[in-house]
Amino acid sequence: MENSSHANPKAIVHFQNVRFTVLTSRIFRIEYSSSGSFENRSTQVILNRELPVPTFNLKETDEKIEILTQFLHLIYHKSSNGFTPANLSIHILKIDRIWHFAEKDPSNLKGTARTLDMADGAISLEKGLISRSGWAVLDDSNTLVFNSQGWLENRTDSEVDLYFFGFGTAYQECIDEYCSLAGKIPMIPRWILGNWWSRYWEYTQDDLVHLMESFESHDIPLSVCIVDMDWHIVNIQNYLAKHSADDWKGVQFHNGWTGFTWNEDFFPDYPSFLQFLKAKQIRAALNLHPASGIAPHESQYIQIAKAMGLDPALKNTVPFDIANPKFAQEYFNQILHPYEEKGVDFWWMDWQQEKSTSIIGLDPLWWLNHLHFLDLGRDMSKRPVIFSRWGGYGNHRYPIGFSGDTYVTWKSLAFQPYFTSTASNVGYSWWSHDLGGHMSGYDDPELYIRWIQFGLFSPVFRLHSTKNPYIEKLPWKFDAHIYQLAKSAMQFRHALIPYIYSMAWKNHTLSESLIRPLYYLHPETDEAYKTQNEYYFGSELLCAPVVDPIVSDLQLNRQVVWLPKGKWFNFFTGEFYKGNESYAIYSRLSEIPVFAKAGAIIPLAHKNSWNNISNPDELDIYIFPGKSNSFELYEDDGVSQYYQEGVYDITQFKLTWKKKFMEFSISSSEEPHDFIPTNRKMNLYIRGIKDIPDLDILENDTPSQIQRSYDENSDTLILHSISFPAVSNWVLKISSPSSNLISRRDRTLSKTKDLIKLMKLPLDFKHFLYQNLQKITSQMQQLTKFLRTMLNSVKYARDGEIYDNDLALLKHFLPQILLGNINAIITPPILDPSHFIESLSLFDSSNEEDVRDIFWDQIRKSKILQNIQNLTSTQIRALGEFCGNQIID
Repeated sequence: MENSSHANPKAIVHFQNVRFTVLTSRIFRIEYSSSGSFENRSTQVILNRELPVPTFNLKETDEKIEILTQFLHLIYHKSSNGFTPANLSIHILKIDRIWHFAEKDPSNLKGTARTLDMADGAISLEKGLISRSGWAVLDDSNTLVFNSQGWLENRTDSEVDLYFFGFGTAYQECIDEYCSLAGKIPMIPRWILGNWWSRYWEYTQDDLVHLMESFESHDIPLSVCIVDMDWHIVNIQNYLAKHSADDWKGVQFHNGWTGFTWNEDFFPDYPSFLQFLKAKQIRAALNLHPASGIAPHESQYIQIAKAMGLDPALKNTVPFDIANPKFAQEYFNQILHPYEEKGVDFWWMDWQQEKSTSIIGLDPLWWLNHLHFLDLGRDMSKRPVIFSRWGGYGNHRYPIGFSGDTYVTWKSLAFQPYFTSTASNVGYSWWSHDLGGHMSGYDDPELYIRWIQFGLFSPVFRLHSTKNPYIEKLPWKFDAHIYQLAKSAMQFRHALIPYIYSMAWKNHTLSESLIRPLYYLHPETDEAYKTQNEYYFGSELLCAPVVDPIVSDLQLNRQVVWLPKGKWFNFFTGEFYKGNESYAIYSRLSEIPVFAKAGAIIPLAHKNSWNNISNPDELDIYIFPGKSNSFELYEDDGVSQYYQEGVYDITQFKLTWKKKFMEFSISSSEEPHDFIPTNRKMNLYIRGIKDIPDLDILENDTPSQIQRSYDENSDTLILHSISFPAVSNWVLKISSPSSNLISRRDRTLSKTKDLIKLMKLPLDFKHFLYQNLQKITSQMQQLTKFLRTMLNSVKYARDGEIYDNDLALLKHFLPQILLGNINAIITPPILDPSHFIESLSLFDSSNEEDVRDIFWDQIRKSKILQNIQNLTSTQIRALGEFCGNQIID
């Protein structure tokens, strides 16, 4: 292994059997060894300790050692007995918090877990490197170390080997500096980001060929096909009885879960099948459960048995000893490499067995991930990837993660956004889930679509399920509505690849995960820690996927979404939102709550063919107003490791924003590589902007002849088919002398009309609401202001009832609002009326009591009142939130 495991001697402070290493200004290595001998080799987690030595002050006396950096102050009272809470502390200066040795942290924000196997909802997560306490400790004392041959072995020194991270709220910097020690996150292959198909099923070669052609005929793109375990011989004795003349009497066979020989009954010509996938630009992976070893029926058995010193004639299974270098060599050379030469692109390491090997303390899953990843990257022309469960710290170096077999339930879906984003806290960026769930549960097309939508905005989009004919994942097997939604989502996933691939580059260079919790960018705001279902999707977007069923009497889902400080836009509709606010977001089954920050720039691939995931000839660039910003579109060959030698191109997009003026520029590399299209077209979608008649558009300081149009539904100015040569600098200027460019169009009436249309109500009552909608909306907005003021002060009483939340009050007042009698709603509260003088001033409360009584006698008899009284709580809340633009609790 190539690394610099020895720290710079200038960073080391050594006293007898204690050693401190100042790795960065916010990371200390803390070691104790009773023998006074310390470990300098790379460990499973930490590869590199030779970092630039930060500035620090050392003060040492006979009694203590003090180390002071820009951010940390370590104090150690010298002792020959190691560390205790009394003799070792570190002061995190910026947040004024002191850590003591062996202190427990109740505020750790967690990391990830080995697997979600058998999960039906939330599970416990391991601790991560991010904490609201401002510190975290990584205990590396019991990990194995790499010897000079790159193999793992047990330590001989150091009883205590800790890494102290004192970053306060600098969460992203913490992960980046951790990766400088533990290894960078590799650049993933581009094709990883397309749609994957997988199913535990006894597919034949013809079945899968037909299935791939069906995806093409339905115009649903696909980039990966995984063949689960039935690619190999499973029913061993039945297969041998049919195909082998050898005497197998007395031979002990395993249950068939492990296998390395193609089942020729299912795949009579597997090389042609793999070539078929390649011709369709679909990558192939095979499932492996290798724990039971190399059985005597396997095609590779004789060579491997001989290599391991066994007599093949005895037909004894060769144990799967992956900790043995000789066996590992034979495993890769004799079994995997020949299949890779035939067209297998990568392996699904589906390890579910024990956690021990012949090397004490070595988890086979961790070691398999390490070896498989390195082996697949043995040739610079191929970028390695392993599809496997999380093996523990250090596995961020081996993407991507297989999260395991979850239940088909809403609880399972609801946990996955939090689970995926929280893995950022250990640098594990590329989790892949069984979209739609794996097993059990119930057949629910709505759940299927919501899982698809989460998958659309997750690291890896992969459909998979267990061997159950009633668990369906193919989009065209559903009704027309569900089919179209799934198809559109999967097409849009491929459109997102340029954006996500650019984020993968940031993941590699800056350790920024594609999906991050909101508290990474808003660590001082409590709401950022409470919104577990929300996450940043790259640098430009915030997602709040729907993880609950639609409310039947609304035919909409409702969730409360908090948007951080700033300006925000609904990515799909262009609707404007003011930040640092919570909103009740209602979503149809076709709608996904995704928000673009002000100034966001999102490059998408324009659809040009069924399955092309290469650098696109035509791009759709979505631009959102409100703030200056820049974006780097990263592109390379997508498959090799030559990016490490600078073989890539970056196209720079820059937005300069003022209220009445915006400038958008595009700058490309001076000498682009041949993987960049020579003459590229771009379509600009400037969303959330007004349609201004006197708009001036300049292209390279010349009045533009670009074809333009305007979409009123999404407030989007569209500039069509801009030719952009590979080597070019291009500038677009848009200005308006008379108006702010941002559209803040009030959509209250149109959205409320849609709500009324969807709600399950009598048609006559819907018509009544429609006819009076403008008046109802105006009065509802006044009422919500009144309710907010009222409930901030005191409870409210009427007709002997006490109301202490705004939904209860809204139910009470709704008849007057809908019948235009808002003047009658104010009754003195149970406490001092002076509290409400300001609130009462909002309304005309001049009606006499007898008029009010007559009015109530009349409306109680009306059909309208009956319809109002039949409204459900969810319908009442929805009307209040749509009309009043306030959350009704």
